[in-house]
Amino acid sequence: MTNPTANEVHLDVPLTNVSVAFMQSQEGFVANQAFPIVPVMKQSDRYYVYDRADWNRNEMKKRAPGTESAGSGYRLSDDAYLCDVHALHRDIDNQTAANADEQFSLQSEAAEFLGLKSLINREVAFQRTYFKKGVWASNVDVQTSAAFNSPALGENGYTPIAGIRAERRLQQLRTGIKPNGLIIAAQTWDKLMDNEDFLSRIIRGASTDRPAAVTRSLLAQMLEIDNIMVADGLVNNAPETADGAEDNAFIMNEGMLLFYRPARASMRTPSAGYPFAWRGLTGQNVEGSAISRFDMKHLKSERVEIEDSFAHKVVSAEMGTFIHNTL
Repeated sequence: MTNPTANEVHLDVPLTNVSVAFMQSQEGFVANQAFPIVPVMKQSDRYYVYDRADWNRNEMKKRAPGTESAGSGYRLSDDAYLCDVHALHRDIDNQTAANADEQFSLQSEAAEFLGLKSLINREVAFQRTYFKKGVWASNVDVQTSAAFNSPALGENGYTPIAGIRAERRLQQLRTGIKPNGLIIAAQTWDKLMDNEDFLSRIIRGASTDRPAAVTRSLLAQMLEIDNIMVADGLVNNAPETADGAEDNAFIMNEGMLLFYRPARASMRTPSAGYPFAWRGLTGQNVEGSAISRFDMKHLKSERVEIEDSFAHKVVSAEMGTFIHNTL
């Protein structure tokens, strides 16, 4: 663990009013966007699950005079969640704070630094829970799927729109509910952008000021999907070294996740997944996160600490389709 030294926050020749930090945009992190967050007061608990098959069965019968109506019902089961607690801190020693030039706001910088660490951790947990093979009821390899027609993205014969539409209908058949969300890994998105079928449908709608945003909007209209997210958050997988080694990788390396999510979490409301956030832990917000600041007198330092408590949970595997092997 490293921290700036007193010399590093005070320039011997104070000629600069610029400092350089490398903060990733929050837009590329999808963990807090994909599903509505469920704030909970207990770290662990159980919730009810209704049997979908019972709700979609046609059981109405003709009724003869003087007879009872046909009877029916539905089954209930339950499932559980457990919110793990994640935490990280950064210490600001008194000597460094006293010697810092005025352009440094060490407490604010620490909060921003820890906030980014929290985003990365949540995104990694999201990927490990949702964005991979073997989680969902349907796992589609585009190189062998007839619906996608071609062995790889970017080839002229590949028709991603037709393939995604086909999977959208299959998911509707499994669940009775149309999927309304699509997460696309950054490198998969780049390949899609070069696809002739994709470009021929949207090129007249793009603009020079925000081409990516407009393209996502037009693709959403074509697929009848409310929300398309491009996941381009990255993580440095290299251990800390004196020379600042980097081994950067996109957290969502490749693939697409097609899923259903409601506008908000509520009773009897299905979703492919829910993130549970333990709000009952002292100071936590609706996302299960809290930043605190307190003295570490024995170190003659001030500590800035972030604490997250959450659980990514697959609620209905039938409401998700993972599309992979896209590069």
